[in-house]
Amino acid sequence: MLAILLVLPLIYGSLADVGVCNRTTEPLSWLETHGQGLEDWSSAGVKAVGPNYCLVGSKQTATLAVAYHMNISADAIPVKMARPTWNLDANGTQNGCLNQDPRIKYCFSFCTADLENLVTRAALKFRVAYQLAADVFEEYGSPADVAVTTIEVSLTDPAAHLDVQVFMLPCWCSVYVGIDPDFGSPYLYEVQIAHLLSS
Repeated sequence: MLAILLVLPLIYGSLADVGVCNRTTEPLSWLETHGQGLEDWSSAGVKAVGPNYCLVGSKQTATLAVAYHMNISADAIPVKMARPTWNLDANGTQNGCLNQDPRIKYCFSFCTADLENLVTRAALKFRVAYQLAADVFEEYGSPADVAVTTIEVSLTDPAAHLDVQVFMLPCWCSVYVGIDPDFGSPYLYEVQIAHLLSS
């Protein structure tokens, strides 16, 4: 049985620059993710080496920091999302996503329905972070301005958590999905899809 790990997205102030990404660069449309107690992570699409997308992590300390310089210019209207009722069922499942596959034990989304379904289908297919990131990017159509980040959160580290900034705009998508597969160990991913500014 998949132990439910509560991962709460937060909107908070900047902690620091990440890699070569300078958060004072205008426009001030930066988002960050910081995490600890992480098993693995990967990315696809825009390279995570700056200046608009940086990913710095340490497998030794199981920590990660990600910075995105978001392209919000085309996003005048916030995303409206309809979701199933969020309930803990008799099997300990908290699936607030549209995909109700019984292997999904935890799911929470900040995405439009089409992207949410794309991510949950990919998470059911791929257990490895880099495969998951590559599949989501490819299935999304491989847009030149998109970065996909996959972050596997430890289910055994009691200090494991993510602090995530979000925009409720179409330029941002994030799905937390915990899966108890038919074979193998349970796993929990956050998958982030970001439309970035061009350099």
